[in-house]
Amino acid sequence: MRLGKFKMNRNFATSRRVVRVLRVLEFIPTRVELLFEQDCFEYIGISPCFDYVQDGCMANEYSIIIDGHEADFSVSVINLTENKQ
Repeated sequence: MRLGKFKMNRNFATSRRVVRVLRVLEFIPTRVELLFEQDCFEYIGISPCFDYVQDGCMANEYSIIIDGHEADFSVSVINLTENKQ
């Protein structure tokens, strides 16, 4: 399964633009949690942009980089778990 997790700033996560970003990622959420102390949302779910992990394994953590403006933007995904090892 291509399972992953990432965090998104609360202001961005509650904006209309977040729907477009999640659509570009083809992201299917399995859990979304507000981390109040960090002022962000943590998203865990499935996306073809994520690396494959075996069932029962922990999800890799990713950084989602959004470049551009409202009408024209691109989304990049960086595996942070891979970079820690």
